[in-house]
Amino acid sequence: MTLVLFAATVTATTTIDAFMDEITILLGPLERIGLLRAADVSLALGLVLRFVPEIFARYQAIREGHRARGLPLRPLTIIGPLIILTLKDADMIALAIDARGFRRQ
Repeated sequence: MTLVLFAATVTATTTIDAFMDEITILLGPLERIGLLRAADVSLALGLVLRFVPEIFARYQAIREGHRARGLPLRPLTIIGPLIILTLKDADMIALAIDARGFRRQ
């Protein structure tokens, strides 16, 4: 819940592009050392912040679907479909990123 509130606050007060630019600048020294690629890390963090509210909304929809069917609300019956749907979305996003050439080769 804390992550959802943080993501909502950041996305409401700043654009994802500005957020990613700041992360890239902050991670610049680590990139110069060769520990990571700052642009890739900032892209990943930007996507996480962008999609956390959607994942939470999907969780609520799955939970409501269980309630509508009269199924008991057990964490494993909700988390399983949530993980599968989130991984499908992540795969589609990765394909789109690669197709557009955002990441360096």
